[in-house]
Amino acid sequence: MAGLISPSMLVYIVENKTFGNKAYSGLNEGRGKVLRMGAYSEEVLNRLRWMNDVLGPTLDAALREREGVDIRALLGKALQMGDDGHNRLDAAFTALHHCPGALDCAHRPRHQDGCRHHKFLADNALSILNPVMAACKTMTDAGANIEGSTIVTVMARNGTDFGIRVSGLGDQWFTGPAGHVKSLYFPGLLTKTPTRILATVPLPRQPALADLPWQGPRRL
Repeated sequence: MAGLISPSMLVYIVENKTFGNKAYSGLNEGRGKVLRMGAYSEEVLNRLRWMNDVLGPTLDAALREREGVDIRALLGKALQMGDDGHNRLDAAFTALHHCPGALDCAHRPRHQDGCRHHKFLADNALSILNPVMAACKTMTDAGANIEGSTIVTVMARNGTDFGIRVSGLGDQWFTGPAGHVKSLYFPGLLTKTPTRILATVPLPRQPALADLPWQGPRRL
């Protein structure tokens, strides 16, 4: 699994309103046959184009209209309802649906694709995952560079190495070989030559924890 963001793709912006730091993430495709899982068919590419050209701008307009969503408050409520904050996010998605105006794009169609918006979001509880991950980054970055602290503030992988940063040790990386993937594979793929675990390199460190409004998809 390896998510990617190209220069032309829309991203969510999660902003720390108190300190001004931001983190970014792409739109979530859902489960199954998706790019981050290695699928690259025309169906996958067409879905990505639709998300970028149609769904993203409509979500952006809805979220701008309500001046963002408080991700930290939403995630706190979801954890109390049994979510794990990553793979199980049904409660967070339900809470988002109850934020006035947040998903108006799905319920108040502005063009002929409105029904598709509603179905795509309703079928994909992981839609909330990407901005949640960006919010979590701004939270963990708040614990960086605290003298004497042994808290791990960053974990990252690049397909060959795995690295961490420890709060009290500044920007120094501690690295080792990335682990091999042990998982189910698509039909036809062999398990004899598994790749090493891959993930994105972290964004530059952000300074603090505060309110985390979700501003919606924008182009960098």
